[in-house]
Amino acid sequence: MRLDLDSFRIKLDELVNKKIISKTTADTYFSCLNTIQREVENIDPTSLKNFLISKLDDRRQFLKFISAIRSYEKYVLDQEKGILFGEPEIQLFNHFKKRDLSCGKEPRISESRALRKINALRNKKLKYALRLQIKSGLRISEIADLSKDDIEFKDGKIKVFVKSGKGDKSRKVSVVEDKYLYDRLLSYIKECDGDKLFYTADSLRGRAAEYGIQTHDLRRLNARKRLSIEMNKGRTREEAKRIIQKELGHESTKVTDLYITKRRRG
Repeated sequence: MRLDLDSFRIKLDELVNKKIISKTTADTYFSCLNTIQREVENIDPTSLKNFLISKLDDRRQFLKFISAIRSYEKYVLDQEKGILFGEPEIQLFNHFKKRDLSCGKEPRISESRALRKINALRNKKLKYALRLQIKSGLRISEIADLSKDDIEFKDGKIKVFVKSGKGDKSRKVSVVEDKYLYDRLLSYIKECDGDKLFYTADSLRGRAAEYGIQTHDLRRLNARKRLSIEMNKGRTREEAKRIIQKELGHESTKVTDLYITKRRRG
């Protein structure tokens, strides 16, 4: 299924002209649907549900996508709250509550085990995408968007330019040093046909899950690795936290805290 984004844009503009919604809200809704169109290969109830409950980092983003889909269904499909013919909205909220999408939860896998699983992969496109994620801390959508010119190799170090991260913000990310990744990824890029390097975000997420890897865990593991590296350099926790915030593209250090603070069990 493909979304009719042209019709949706027209309907949104009509709502803005009638002062039913603001221009900002219209742009947000259109951006959400455009993201779904770009990142979900085959839009159906199952893939859309997985996108909603697995990709989003926080409740605010979750609600934005739900509202955008609801508007698309109402004004383009003339259907109320169907979530594109999938689960009723209330069931998705139950998934949200059960899964506890806060970024602060403990990774379900250790760094060493994640690397063992990644190193064992024979699919180079998947292998180098996941290895780059655990060493860079990029979001899986940012990994999927990378092209050849976005990655810089120099003196054994890798830097990645994220053109459009969360909130359409760009940033340059210093990848944690990894000679294995440096050599293999450089060779892979030279051999790669076309400009895009990896699968779509939805495909990367699904393929990784088949091997017991949740892609957002790799981002959490990177944050903790960076904390250790920076504090070993003599930086305070607050100084290290600000560096990690910048590298991971967090809006505030409060979000970074959720990634690097281990939860107490009990």
